[in-house]
Amino acid sequence: MMEISKGQIKKIKVMQRAAGLDDDGYREMLWGVARVKSCKDLKGPKVQLVIKHLERCAGKIPPSPPLQKGGGKGPLRATADQLEHIRRLWGRVSRAAQEWGPESAQAHQALKTFLWGRFKAAAPEWLTLAQASKVIEAIKAIKQRGDHGHG
Repeated sequence: MMEISKGQIKKIKVMQRAAGLDDDGYREMLWGVARVKSCKDLKGPKVQLVIKHLERCAGKIPPSPPLQKGGGKGPLRATADQLEHIRRLWGRVSRAAQEWGPESAQAHQALKTFLWGRFKAAAPEWLTLAQASKVIEAIKAIKQRGDHGHG
């Protein structure tokens, strides 16, 4: 895989400032978006993934469609990939998703109820990067227990 260039590192640092991220927020974003602790660890497509995320956070490009539904503009919002992963996992553990389909209004409402009860988030689009990671782990734990009685 191709290593990150000095020019790309510079662009990421400029975008970090434009997005208003302090060092802690920046590191949280790097981990949430690309699972790296430093931009120097970025390789291949993860470089562009982080750049696009920072551009979206700084308001340079419009948010991706899943993020437009909520407050999903902001440096620490869940990524579109995280939201999709949450929906896929939820489709495997939710009674509503199994009965009415994973894209049904019932499955979406059941997910919203779960998120509010456990994370005080009104909808997936409102999750932060950190919350999204916790939601993914919580749903994986439900799946591992074989507890398919949720929502």
